[in-house]
Amino acid sequence: MSVQASHPSAASWQPPGGIVAVDLGNTAAKVLISDALAGIRPFGSDHASPLSRSFAIDAGPWTDEAIDWVRQHASAVHQWRLASVNRGAASRLQSDILKRFPSADVVRVVHDRVPVPSDLAAPQRIGIDRLLCAFAAGLADPGAPRRATTLVDAGSAVTVDFLDDQGIFRGGAILPGLNLQARSLATGTDLLPQIDWASETSLQSPGKDTVAAIRLGILSGVAGAIDRLATRYGTDRVLITGGDATAIAPHLSVTHRVCHDMVGVGILACRCWSPSESASGPTDPPPDPADATPTQRHC
Repeated sequence: MSVQASHPSAASWQPPGGIVAVDLGNTAAKVLISDALAGIRPFGSDHASPLSRSFAIDAGPWTDEAIDWVRQHASAVHQWRLASVNRGAASRLQSDILKRFPSADVVRVVHDRVPVPSDLAAPQRIGIDRLLCAFAAGLADPGAPRRATTLVDAGSAVTVDFLDDQGIFRGGAILPGLNLQARSLATGTDLLPQIDWASETSLQSPGKDTVAAIRLGILSGVAGAIDRLATRYGTDRVLITGGDATAIAPHLSVTHRVCHDMVGVGILACRCWSPSESASGPTDPPPDPADATPTQRHC
């Protein structure tokens, strides 16, 4: 087993300052402030950015907590970018941002603004987080030739996707995440314990108690699926991200690399034109003046 860890943007690419990326999943909102990326090298490649945080979306006033956290840690906020597989959570966060800051520039990142080609029959129907992860994969090794890549995003669900050596998203596999599998075991079962996936990296085999047996079963199943799929895809580059990446990574047999905040970096790397980004670069078409005034837009 070989493991490397890095942040997908740890190279020459830097996003504009003052941008807040929010990846809204089924159970959590992951927030990344673009100002954090300027300090990635000093913080070390094996740690997530200190200006990245996850908020459980079923835990009380999570939108207020997220907005307050951004206000405390961002030197300035020019734009909020929301990418979501959870429409209710996205609408709630957008509404609460605009209630507190009526002139805020809030943008929804949508599929056709993520520049990742695919051969899928209906690319608009897959989770936008999967495409953003694929987009961020191109920032992991800037200047290097493209390589076929297995992309793993380990959250509520674990997606194991295939990006070919031409940068084309070919689809992938979806399986239940660690907590979802543990909860399914608990359904109709009495006295099963809660599992702390981050408590230790070693696995007891065979498991000598219920917790050890559940950890062994679920982590072996997920890691085995990732190993098998990476082999089936025929890739020698495996990037893993998501809230459970560090719990799963030690149990993989394939050579892999942990990349923190890949979906957030993909959001930051998208072009979302606004008054604060009027000079968007020589390769981009000019902003549409009609698109510069609303505070709620699709990117």
